Amino acid sequence: MSNFEFQKVNSRVIRSGDNYLAKVDSAESFSSIFVDEETTYGVSVRDAQMQTGDSTYTPAMAFTYSMEDGSVRFIDVVVCPLLGTFVSDWY
Repeated sequence: MSNFEFQKVNSRVIRSGDNYLAKVDSAESFSSIFVDEETTYGVSVRDAQMQTGDSTYTPAMAFTYSMEDGSVRFIDVVVCPLLGTFVSDWY
């Protein structure tokens, strides 16, 4: 991968290292990820750059949510004005 934190794979998928994120098209599919209203989530946010071509990029915001349920798990959400919103699986 390049110096960019995220790389566009196709119009529906981006990646960061070995972590792939899928495009989210609706609030319903996004909210289904956070299934337990009783759970407290931690969140961190940072500015990111997403590679869209050989040497081109677009700005994005990267959110990492954490949840503790016996172990600590994380999920990444990337919001890019140009490409959309993407989400990883819990890891």
